[in-house]
Amino acid sequence: MSVIAIFSASFCHGDEIAEKVAQRLGYTCIGSEIVEEASRRFGLPSEKLLRAMHGATSFLNSVTRERERSVAYLRAALAEHFLQDNLVYHGFAVHLLPKNIPHVLKVCLVADRQARIRVATEAEGLSESKATTRIEEDDQQRSRWTQYLFDLGPWDKRLYDIKIPIHTLSIDEAVTMICDNAKKIDRHTKHQSEQTPD
Repeated sequence: MSVIAIFSASFCHGDEIAEKVAQRLGYTCIGSEIVEEASRRFGLPSEKLLRAMHGATSFLNSVTRERERSVAYLRAALAEHFLQDNLVYHGFAVHLLPKNIPHVLKVCLVADRQARIRVATEAEGLSESKATTRIEEDDQQRSRWTQYLFDLGPWDKRLYDIKIPIHTLSIDEAVTMICDNAKKIDRHTKHQSEQTPD
């Protein structure tokens, strides 16, 4: 039984792929619910939690430690879900999962800029220049987040088990690739548990 954690560049069909993977495998799919749950549980506005992931570290953070607290709350909300198996999670909080969990498949969805601009103009009716600006802003958010956590760029292969270039595959091919890799993790995890002495 595996958990699939998907981090996506914007306009790479991340939500759609996560939903289709969950449907195909019969898994539960979660995303923004993590922020809402952390907000309810810890009484912090969801905007502050989102800012911890998407924004820059504030000048006053060295005194208030607001970002660290927000990240801890998000990590706690996420941990409750990841006690379950058969789960697909899509979002920034993927990077809050411990690296040493053997049954988690970490996936990165990327595409070249032109493909992303095309999706942005078609899906949201943006002009090419507005789509370009939006993609640059989205990439900066992702970069600030992974730099803060790991001092690495958001697309660094060290952060993922598989990295899928969406511009070279159809959505269904990407879904199949993720599902096939999840099944390998299931088999490997099951084999390891069978080998563990009582």
